[in-house]
Amino acid sequence: MSAQDAAKYPVWRAYFTGSPRDHVGIFIQTGTANIGTLIQVRGGIELPAGMKHQKLENYNLDQSQSFLRKERLGNTKEDVGKLWDCAQSLPAPPCQFDKNGPMPGEKRRCNEWQADYEKKLSEEGLVVDIQKNVQPLVEKYTEWH
Repeated sequence: MSAQDAAKYPVWRAYFTGSPRDHVGIFIQTGTANIGTLIQVRGGIELPAGMKHQKLENYNLDQSQSFLRKERLGNTKEDVGKLWDCAQSLPAPPCQFDKNGPMPGEKRRCNEWQADYEKKLSEEGLVVDIQKNVQPLVEKYTEWH
């Protein structure tokens, strides 16, 4: 049996409007075309609590006012819980500001976290049949807008 035959769910990179860049998350399609589980980090790197992991089950992309598009990453044969565990194994971006503004060092937001998450999903075999036409997210962003 091929990996695709064993796949339970399609896995997508979902884009939402954001500032200064669009927000991204992993969408696991567990129902009809736009119903499933959204795994992401939410919050703000300028907030004392930074960003936090978030899992939204039975999420309907069609009901989101900020949903832009999705790109197919591949498939998973695993339960959503394993993808959630993988997400939580990667630290969410912390606060990166102090009273004087941005702190020195690499700047990480949801896009950087997402790039690491996608890489780990692939390396651990949690997402298979990786689509060749999907461009990887840039792994490091350093600009501030």
